[in-house]
Parts: sequence; structure tokens; C-alpha cells
Amino acid sequence: MALPAVILVLVAALAGTGVAALQVRAEDAAADAARILGRGEPAGAVSRHLREQLPGAAWSSSPHDGMVCVRVRVTGAGPAAMFGAVGATSCALDDRPGAAG
Repeated sequence: MALPAVILVLVAALAGTGVAALQVRAEDAAADAARILGRGEPAGAVSRHLREQLPGAAWSSSPHDGMVCVRVRVTGAGPAAMFGAVGATSCALDDRPGAAG
């Protein structure tokens, strides 16, 4: 009788660990993407990088006070999917030619 409860707790623990790992990966991907855009590389470079680093991620960018900010969102797979999507935002100095700042 206790076995189903133990299995449920283990699945929830594994899913939570998966979501935490996905959150860290999303934060790293957002920071990398912001630096890529801040260096003046095209948006295609960000898309390629995210496809390699965090498959299935969606991203957007916006300028903010001399910085370029990138928001990344991705949904977990497997048991982690029950927690929904995770997201991260990171900003980097905007060194692009003609950037306001």
C-alpha cells in the first residue's frame, strides 16, 4: 500500500530536480544570448546557439538603458513537464554600433 506513495514521491523529486536543472540551463542560455547580441552578432547566431544549448527554447530581446536583455522560455520534458515552462532573463552591455547608451 505504501509502494505507490513512495513511487509518487520519487517521481515528484526527480521532476523537481529536472526543473531545477532546466532553470539553470535557461539562465546560462539567456546570459550567453545577451552577450552574443551585445557583441553585435545577428539574431541568427542566438537562435543557433539556443538550438544547441537548449533545444525547444523560445527567446526575445529588448534594449534597456545601454543594455540588451534576452528572455528565454523553455518547457521541460518527461516528468518535469508537469511543472510547466521555466524562464530566465539576462542583460549584457550593448556594444553594437549605433546602440543608445
